[in-house]
Amino acid sequence: MSVRRRLTATLFAGSALGTTAYLAAVTVSGLVVEEITGQAALAGVPAAMGTTGTAVGTFLLTLGIARRGRRPGLIAGYILGAVGALATVAAVVWGSLWLLLAGMAMLGFGHASNQLARYTAAEMFPADRRASALSMIVWAGTIGSVLGPSLLEPGGRVTTDQGWSDLAGGSLVAIVFMGAAGSSTPSPSDPIPPN
Repeated sequence: MSVRRRLTATLFAGSALGTTAYLAAVTVSGLVVEEITGQAALAGVPAAMGTTGTAVGTFLLTLGIARRGRRPGLIAGYILGAVGALATVAAVVWGSLWLLLAGMAMLGFGHASNQLARYTAAEMFPADRRASALSMIVWAGTIGSVLGPSLLEPGGRVTTDQGWSDLAGGSLVAIVFMGAAGSSTPSPSDPIPPN
């Protein structure tokens, strides 16, 4: 397998895992807000914080990538996403709206890495093959879109066994999958080849 194909497969796996993580947490975040505050009117706020975190994270991680390289930038986003997922678990357990919102914003940084992986893949190929490389990583996000919500029930069982709300299960899934996404980024011994 060529270096480009192997690295594209690695980016594909990271994006699928990261999207699974993000969507697992976002799917339950509206229910978590209602459980914490008793107000359904605030249900969209955590998802909006995640989207804001994605926008800010994309900008900041791009600056980091320009200075330190793609791998450290992508990993930084996934690490912040995992920390954000941990914060959202704590928010459910402690009933803290502010911790939930901060955690969702940090999860957005992980989702920013998912988005940036598309362009990392595209940059490895000549112009006539970039669209195909980028579309492969977009397709990985589709896998995560299906897989993330389907893991809520098993994640909820784990958190219920701990005596926590089953809604913490989505964030627990996010911790595991964001961490896995970070560990699946290209290694330093696999420099991303120029197109």
